[in-house]
Amino acid sequence: MLLGLLAAAALAATPTPDRPHVSRSGYLVAPSTLEMEAGASWSEAGHAAPALVKYAFEDYVEGRIGVDLASLDGAPSLEAGTKIRIVNNEDVGLAAYLASAVPTSSRERWHGTVQGLLTIPFEPAYVQLNAGALLVGAPGGVRFGGMPLAALAGVGFGRTFTGFAEVAALAGGECQGAMCQGLVDVGVGWLLTDILRVDAGVGWDLDWGGPRVQAGLAANLGRFRAL
Repeated sequence: MLLGLLAAAALAATPTPDRPHVSRSGYLVAPSTLEMEAGASWSEAGHAAPALVKYAFEDYVEGRIGVDLASLDGAPSLEAGTKIRIVNNEDVGLAAYLASAVPTSSRERWHGTVQGLLTIPFEPAYVQLNAGALLVGAPGGVRFGGMPLAALAGVGFGRTFTGFAEVAALAGGECQGAMCQGLVDVGVGWLLTDILRVDAGVGWDLDWGGPRVQAGLAANLGRFRAL
């Protein structure tokens, strides 16, 4: 049994990160590989250290667990989710995204997200679109929290660098007006090695009227097999 729990990393792949975007990629991580993302962000609303672990079960389903490492002693924003492949080829990446918060204290309110994720490559550029529904916990049940929307345009500079510009917001639901949680951001990713990518981004929070800065990395740890 102990040997069955041991694993060796092999056949690592190029990362398929969601960070530092707000939007999520329509592509899954490479089949049967483990990938990790980690970073830090600063804004007038506070700071965070989001971390995400992802594993692709073959080429069809990607399991995900996320947490805010800056709030482990209070409200860690623990979330479990999955991407389900619909289309995944050189012409388009299309996936369904399902996620649920895992409240660890009474201070955290439950929420769930259902989204369609679309990525269309136009080498060396790409477009990314997300749309769906946010559900939030309420006394006696669950209510509609709004529609999380995001649109991104990116471009690659050779194989090493990528840059993007993005706009995101929550429409309707709990917003006082037509939209809230608005953000405009730009960023860059740098593929340091075949399996390690670092990134940085800066944005403007339309609700707070202030900047948001973030940086981090994504690493694909490869396939794991029992020894």
